[in-house]
Amino acid sequence: MTKRGLFAKLIAVAACVALVACDNVVYTDCRDVGSGWSKDSVLTFPLTIDDPHGLYQTQIVVRNTDAYRNQNLWLFVDTETPAGTHRRDTVQFFLADEFGRWVGSGVGTIFENVWIYQPRVRYSEAGTYTLRVQHGMRYDTLDGIGEVGVRVLRID
Repeated sequence: MTKRGLFAKLIAVAACVALVACDNVVYTDCRDVGSGWSKDSVLTFPLTIDDPHGLYQTQIVVRNTDAYRNQNLWLFVDTETPAGTHRRDTVQFFLADEFGRWVGSGVGTIFENVWIYQPRVRYSEAGTYTLRVQHGMRYDTLDGIGEVGVRVLRID
């Protein structure tokens, strides 16, 4: 493993540990997409909600390098409830501004973006919800995307 790769892994682990330390974090998980995120690769995040009366915020986390060649990122986000019903969203996030400057926080060539996917949501029932995330870009493989994650915070 190169120094750059090792550094990227250390940053990712530190970020995930920091997220877990927050009191209001109900769920957090980041998935490494390898050397490129394939269009066929669906990232699955099983999320357990114990209190459906609570108010939550769902966030999407993306870590990219300067090798990512686009300004934006389209994602398909599927949510499956414990009862088996499905909801699919298509969302667009921007990783760079109109001048090509990366907008996330970062060190060196690694950047992290945290976007609010659902600002205020009440889950309909207690149980395990499954969030599936897939990229919706025109390329078969996305280079420069290192990790994708989901974070759920209790906000009430």
